[in-house]
Amino acid sequence: MKAKKGILQTEHLVLKALSESDRAQMLRIFFNEDIKKTYMIPDFQTEDQASALFEKLLAFSRSVDHFVYGIYYGNTLIGFLNDCEINGVTIEVGYVI
Repeated sequence: MKAKKGILQTEHLVLKALSESDRAQMLRIFFNEDIKKTYMIPDFQTEDQASALFEKLLAFSRSVDHFVYGIYYGNTLIGFLNDCEINGVTIEVGYVI
């Protein structure tokens, strides 16, 4: 049996599954030129292309087979964590803030 994903909380940040209401904030992250310099985000030409990646991350954030969490400061999505590679019990994690 696989465990359900939970919410991880620190004094200032919350890590939890993404929700549909995060779409607009995630698209701002995807199109941010400073973030694109340090994280391998595709150079999206349209909002539809970026939305397709958001849909994938949204599904993965609800799956126990992937490690994807939104990073929230208060109620604002400021980034995300995602698995880059899963090899047995080892996970390589990337992040965007």
